[in-house]
Amino acid sequence: MSYQKTTLTILLGMAAMLFSCKKDLQPENTAAPQVEIKEVGTANSKLVYAGHELHLEMAVAAPGNIASIKLQITYAKTDIAWDFLHTYSQGYAGKKNAVFHEHISVPENAKTGDYELLVIVTDQTGKTSQAKTIFRIARDTSLPSASGINIRLNGNQLRLAAEIAAQNGLAKVEVEVQSSPWTKVFEFREQDLTGQRSYSLNRNLEVSPLLGGHYHVNLYITDQLGKSITYAYHFDK
Repeated sequence: MSYQKTTLTILLGMAAMLFSCKKDLQPENTAAPQVEIKEVGTANSKLVYAGHELHLEMAVAAPGNIASIKLQITYAKTDIAWDFLHTYSQGYAGKKNAVFHEHISVPENAKTGDYELLVIVTDQTGKTSQAKTIFRIARDTSLPSASGINIRLNGNQLRLAAEIAAQNGLAKVEVEVQSSPWTKVFEFREQDLTGQRSYSLNRNLEVSPLLGGHYHVNLYITDQLGKSITYAYHFDK
């Protein structure tokens, strides 16, 4: 009898351990991820020009940890146009909270009109959430432009270099350095800049008040007709 009781006790103990292990292996009952589209186009203009970059920013929260962020862009009316599909994981996977900040190159020959942007966030338990919005691609070959843009932080100086072209003549160049606690706009209207169709921009911007964190840099170029183009970048301090 004692032997039977001992055997029964051992078996019950093993069963309890197996049940406990299986319970531990089951996915936690976490909430589904959430995604909020913050910006599509500079300053959330919902506009991008063919041949330029589409600036995107979204806030992602995933109690079950981010596994991937899928981005899909399609023409709103038909499927016969430029489209884009990419799944992002590097820099985002494993995080519970992330700022999705990417720039998508829009080809020169992209069809103009309305496009639908769809983002799908999947967490590490397999739960998903999605958000979508509409933006517009336009074309204007007379817009000012910049090439060879180089923006880098060197101590308390933000180094900015670019080759600017403006067939209607330059009016001004503005650089906005922005974060939640700190924003400053640097404006350039020098005599040697105004009216120029080509200009080499080289500036060292004093940014000593910047605290550690993530910063956006918006380069605004405006010509004599008031036409403007924006280039968006970011850096960490």
